Order: sequence, then C-alpha cells, then structure tokens
Amino acid sequence: MSDNAVEVLRGIKSSLLLHEMIEPNNESDKALSKAILALEFQNSLIKDLISFEKIADVENAVNTKSAINSYRIMLERCLKMENNKESKKQVSCPSTTMSKSVEILRDKCIVDVCCGSRMFWFNKTEPHTIFQDIRSYEKGFIDNRPNRELKPDVLMDFRKLSYPDKSFKLVCMDPPHLIGKPDGCRMTKTYGVLNKETWKQDIKQGFNEAMRVLDDYGVLIFKWNESSIKRKELLEVIGIEPLFGHPNGSKIPTHWFVFMKFPKELDL
Repeated sequence: MSDNAVEVLRGIKSSLLLHEMIEPNNESDKALSKAILALEFQNSLIKDLISFEKIADVENAVNTKSAINSYRIMLERCLKMENNKESKKQVSCPSTTMSKSVEILRDKCIVDVCCGSRMFWFNKTEPHTIFQDIRSYEKGFIDNRPNRELKPDVLMDFRKLSYPDKSFKLVCMDPPHLIGKPDGCRMTKTYGVLNKETWKQDIKQGFNEAMRVLDDYGVLIFKWNESSIKRKELLEVIGIEPLFGHPNGSKIPTHWFVFMKFPKELDL
C-alpha cells in the first residue's frame, strides 16, 4: 500500500502540474516532493507488511499515515481554492483510494487542533471536522477508563500546522494546560503537558498558527483550565482580547474564549 501511496502522490503532482493547478517549484509542488521522498524512505521500513491500515499502530507507520493525511488535506484545499476561482474548470485526479479520500475531505471546514479524546464533542465523528493531535493511544491508555482512546484523524503538532492559510471556518483549540511529566498521572496522560520553560512560546505559536489557518470572519474557540497557569497570564501571552468568554473573577477553573479573525484591512 505504501508503494501505491508514492505512485498516487506522483500521479496527483503530475496531474496538478499538467492542468496548471500548481506552479513548478511553488510551495505546494515542494511539499509534494518532500512527501514523496518521505514515503520512499518509510517504504524501506514497512515494505514487508501487507496492509497499510493493519499497521496503523506501528510507530513508523503512524508517522507515515500522518504525513499522507496531512498532504491529502493540503491537496484538497489547493483544489478547492482553484475550483472556487474557476468553477467551470474540471480537473480529474487519479482514480485511487487516495483521490477518494481527497473528495471526502472536501467538506472539512472545522479543525480541532488538540482533540485529545474528543471528550467535549457531542458527535465524536462529526463529519465536517478534522480531529488532530500530536499523540495517539489505544483503548485502555487510562487505567480507570478502559474504553477511552486517543485516535486523531491526523497526527500533527498544533504549533506547526501543515494546512494552507484560511483553510477553516471554525478552529477549536484545547491545548495542554498542565505543567508536569507526560505520564506523571492520569490527568497529564489525558490532557498532555506544557514545558515549564517554553510554554509561553508554545502557546503563542500555536495560537498564531490557529489564526493563520482560520478564514476571514472565522471563529476560534479556545478552552483553558487554570490549574497550572492563570487565565490572566494566558491572555497576556496570546496578546489578543477575546470577543467574549468567562469573565474575570469566575470561580470555575475551566474557561472558554471566543475569537474572530477579521481581515487585516479592517483592523483599527
């Protein structure tokens, strides 16, 4: 399957270049080239395994699957932007499993960049949403929650998103809020941890990335718990005032904030 993935990416790249959907040596072209090289390298590690889906829990295969999913999303966004500009222009990608996945991603207008176990989602498979996290755990990773799992659609660091600018109408951001060891207790294993020395840079970088991939007039929902870091300090690090959310003085440690991305030309 991994060999097929390389050929699919090559085919998609050739098709996009042929139909002038991307320019040679632009960012999308370079990204595809990097993906192809990465997959060719990974092939030497997983060539003896029969099915790509059956090896999703192998560490190297998970990383490969994450890369493929990331570029699926990137390709879909490129195609969607071009189709909006030239609605009459029809471009056909190779008829493969991957191109079908690109079609499925066409309706993804929401991204949860730190989805964890999707605990606050009513529909944990919401069809318009990409669920993303940097971690992946099977059921039982929390000893007192045998059915809880952490299985994102895409493995990606919220501080460095691979999506093009203005890709989503809604971004949900529930980053780690605890300072400690990743496996120190059930809470840190569930929610992840922040680095005591770099948390300000990490949160600011992640927030900026979330705003970058948010479309104009898009909404960012930000969730925070001040167990380790107070809301006041968090908002100072972010540097942008929320439109609304939990007011100052709230006795509830969990806070929700709402931001909107206004076009730069409208900034006062």
